[in-house]
Amino acid sequence: MKVETSGNKPGKTKLFYSSLVQKGHGENIMNNVLVYKDYYGTVEFCLEDKILFGKVIGINDHITYHGSDVKAIQEDFQNAVEAYVEHCIEIGKEPEKMYKGSFNIRIKPELHKDLAVYSAIHGMSLNSAVEKAIREYIN
Repeated sequence: MKVETSGNKPGKTKLFYSSLVQKGHGENIMNNVLVYKDYYGTVEFCLEDKILFGKVIGINDHITYHGSDVKAIQEDFQNAVEAYVEHCIEIGKEPEKMYKGSFNIRIKPELHKDLAVYSAIHGMSLNSAVEKAIREYIN
């Protein structure tokens, strides 16, 4: 496992394989995601080294882990999260949590206008309209 706080550059990513499944509106999504204590991590495969590896997603700090099989990568992922939290405590930094609930999007001006009009007609904020649209899309 490897834990780096913000500012450190991650290592070179090797060839990987991501399994995909169909869900909802026909889009492809990865089904190889690990979850531990509200941290999410990828699972990828390096053909050259014949190992599974991954990184925690959704935070600025760089946390990586690896394993020779599913059980090993799950254990190293959990150990990496624990080491990250402990490291943050040691250096007096608040551990980052994923997805604070805000993000920037870029859309065509016409769609922006349509959403603003829809929001006004329905007595809701632009943020509420976007949240409603996203919620309906993913459910």
